[in-house]
Amino acid sequence: MGKLIKISIILFFIFHDIGAQDDYLCFVNEANEAIYSRINIIENARNELFISYYIFGNDDLSLFFLALLLDKKAKNPDLDIKILLDAGGCRIDRQYLYYCEQKGIEIREFHAIPKLMVPFKNISIKKFLSALQNFNMRMHDKFIIADTIAFITGGRNIENTYYGMSGRNFNDRDVYFYSKSLTTDVREYYLKLWNSKYVSKINYFDQRNDALNPVYLSTSLFNLLFKVNKSVLIQTPYLLPNKHLYDLMDHLVKKGCKNRICNKLKLFNRCDAYFCSI
Repeated sequence: MGKLIKISIILFFIFHDIGAQDDYLCFVNEANEAIYSRINIIENARNELFISYYIFGNDDLSLFFLALLLDKKAKNPDLDIKILLDAGGCRIDRQYLYYCEQKGIEIREFHAIPKLMVPFKNISIKKFLSALQNFNMRMHDKFIIADTIAFITGGRNIENTYYGMSGRNFNDRDVYFYSKSLTTDVREYYLKLWNSKYVSKINYFDQRNDALNPVYLSTSLFNLLFKVNKSVLIQTPYLLPNKHLYDLMDHLVKKGCKNRICNKLKLFNRCDAYFCSI
């Protein structure tokens, strides 16, 4: 009986109209509660969604989170969505982030980590020393702000292991606030950091001609797959799929997509032709 009462209270706070109350909070302990609370704050946002996380994984939960944001942006193009990620803790494939930026979601990173292999003319001793100094100075923020009224913060990052979706999971806690005064202060801090010298836009392209950039080409393929409504057929004797393409195909299968593999041409025991019904 006590557990039923607790669940009822949690559901009340999570799904109650955020405009009807002011200055109250709800502790979010269980993994499923943490997922539902994030769905709720995203779905109820009308003007702004400001997001900041230290770890952003490259797994099912992370892709689900990005899909929620993309769907929300598509339904409300005027919604201002900003994502601030720590460059050292961000594990999501940058091709996904690039796709989100194409759809109008702003993304920046804290203390960008320079690439080791760059053309000689692009080498900057000043930038290298600065990056070396900042290498272990990471941003551990973990929160979502919506409309200067709702605010989720706690110990959870965006990754399977924080939501009971992995073999070994963290036990964590979040707090879901409804407070205009508190959220206003957090929003002010967020924008100050967002516009600071410690934060920069993500450099997706390193080559001079983006049209020949492998990242650009593979991103175009990912964009095509994201736009598929019914089916897609890929067949070529020269397709060299990387891990990211396999992960995307596996993700589509986990979503319930029917996957038919052509067995005429094989590459490393994995087929180079796919049929996915979405």
